[in-house]
Amino acid sequence: MTHRPRIAAVSLPGLVVSLGIAAALIALSACTNTPAPTAAPAAPAPAGPKGPAQAPMRTFALNTYKRELDGQWEGIRLASDGNVYFASSTHSAHHGASFFKYDPRTAQITELVHDITEICGEDPQTNPQGKIHSDIVEANGWLYMATHFSAEKPGVYKTWTGSHALGYELATGRWRDFGVVHPGYTTYSAIGVDPVRRLLYVFVTGKDAGQAAYMYRIDIATGEKKNLGQVSAPNRNNYDFACYWTFVDRRGDVWFSLRNQNGDLQQVHGDTGVIEVHDGALPALVRWDSNEVESKKALQAARSIEWMQPLDGDRALLTMSDHGGMLYEFDSTRPMASAFTPIRHIGFNYLGGIAIGGNRVFYYQRANRAFGNQEFQDFHLLSVSLEAGTEHAITDYGLIVDQDGRKPWRLPGMAADARGHLYAVGDWWTIPGDLGTLRYSWNRGNETYIQLPRGEFFAVADVGSPGHSSD
Repeated sequence: MTHRPRIAAVSLPGLVVSLGIAAALIALSACTNTPAPTAAPAAPAPAGPKGPAQAPMRTFALNTYKRELDGQWEGIRLASDGNVYFASSTHSAHHGASFFKYDPRTAQITELVHDITEICGEDPQTNPQGKIHSDIVEANGWLYMATHFSAEKPGVYKTWTGSHALGYELATGRWRDFGVVHPGYTTYSAIGVDPVRRLLYVFVTGKDAGQAAYMYRIDIATGEKKNLGQVSAPNRNNYDFACYWTFVDRRGDVWFSLRNQNGDLQQVHGDTGVIEVHDGALPALVRWDSNEVESKKALQAARSIEWMQPLDGDRALLTMSDHGGMLYEFDSTRPMASAFTPIRHIGFNYLGGIAIGGNRVFYYQRANRAFGNQEFQDFHLLSVSLEAGTEHAITDYGLIVDQDGRKPWRLPGMAADARGHLYAVGDWWTIPGDLGTLRYSWNRGNETYIQLPRGEFFAVADVGSPGHSSD
C-alpha cells in the first residue's frame, strides 16, 4: 500500500546561537504546508546582553497538517537511511495518528500518512487508530510499530477492532498491515524485533477490567501470529499491567517488564518462544529526588521499566518507573543477580523523553531537578556521559527554547545521533499566530474540540560536544 506524501520545504537561514558549549544550533526554519524556495542567509543579529544559558531547538509545527493532533509518546526513530520517522497522535473519536519523516540533510518534513487508520483499512470516523504509542523499531530495511486505542468518546472501546502491527519499507515507502494482533486489545506499548530470525514481538493488553496482557510473536515472512501466552493477571482497573519497552538481544531473547508485578523481569526465549519469569529481578526503585531506595512499598510493587534502548546485542540502558532516578545498564549474558549495574543517578525522567546519542544519554528535566514531565515552562536539556573516566558527568545545556521563544510543554519522544544532533516530538506552549491543538472533548453527549494553549511540534537541536557540567 502506498500513499502520496505531503512535503513541507524549509529554509536554512544563517542563524547562529551561542550555547555556551563547543557547538552551535543547526538553524532550520519552521515548516509550512507548501514547498518554498531556500532563502538567502540572514544577517547575524547584533549581540545583546548575555542571559541565562539556553538550549535552543528549531521547531516545526505539526498542527498545520492536522489540528486534532494533541500528543505523542515514544514513536520516534532515527533510521538507517539517515531520516527521522515519527508519529503524532490524537484522542479524537474521528481521527487517527499521523506519520512523518524528517530529512536532516534538507531540513524537510514530509507527512507520509495523514491518518494511520486508513493504512489499517478502517474508517477513522468510526474506528480510529488514534496513537502510535509504541517504540518504532528497525530491521532489514523496514520500520515496525503498532497502534493504540485513544478515542475519548464513551463506549467506543467496546466496538474498537484492536491494535494493528504495521511495517514501513524505507526504500519504497510501502506499508504492510499485519492486521489486528488480538481483537479488542491494544498495544500499550511495547514491541521488539529480531532481525536475524525475522520475528516481530508485540505486547497487547486491555483497557477494561477482566482483560489480561499477552505477548505475541509475528513471523515477518508469513505474517503468522502466535500468542506466546498470558503475561499478567486480569485487569482490575484501567491498564493495570502496561509494558512500555522490550530489549531483544543477539540470541533472540526478548526482555520486558510489566507494571504492578513486584519488579518481575520476563524473558521470551527466542529459540522456543517459552516465557520465563524472573521473580523480583528488577533493581529496587531508587527515588527521583535522591540516590536512596524508595521506601514506599506500593511503589516498589508497581516498579517496571520506564525506558529501555539497546547499547549492543547483549546490553541495554534503562530507567525505572514510577519516577525512578537511576540510569542502569542491563547485561543479558550475566546471571540475574548481577545483570543490572547502576550507572548514575540522573533524577526525574519520563518515558520516551530520553535517548542514546553515541557516548551520551540525552533527557529533558525541569530546572534544579524538580519533579514533573509536562505543563511547566522550565524544562532543560541534559545529558549524562557514558565514557569511561568521566565519572558519568551530567551536562546541563540550559533552558529549552525555540527560534520564536516557545518553550516545551512536554517532550516524551526523543532520538539522537553520535554527533550531538537531537530530535524530539511533543507539545510546546503556543504563541500568538500559532494554530495549536484542537483537543477532542465529550461533554454531556456533545462532541466538541477545545483550543489548547499548546500545540504539536517536531524539534531539532545540535548540542555538539559536552560543555558545562552540572555536577
